[in-house]
Amino acid sequence: MHPKPKLTAAPQIDSMKRSGIRFDLFPESRAERFLTRRNYFFKVKAFAKGFDRWRGPDGAPGAYMNLDFACSP
Repeated sequence: MHPKPKLTAAPQIDSMKRSGIRFDLFPESRAERFLTRRNYFFKVKAFAKGFDRWRGPDGAPGAYMNLDFACSP
């Protein structure tokens, strides 16, 4: 099993957006600067189970519900 490659800030933001995370309260440009200086992506992903997600017809988890980059649980 190969470890996942570390992502730079822009791909991290793209990944978060695909997962339904919004950047309304904390603009993408600020988030990119923040993630460039402090790579918290894998730490943030460790808390992913604590956030509500939409479910698909098959029950698989979908995008996050009402989650903004600036929000905390």
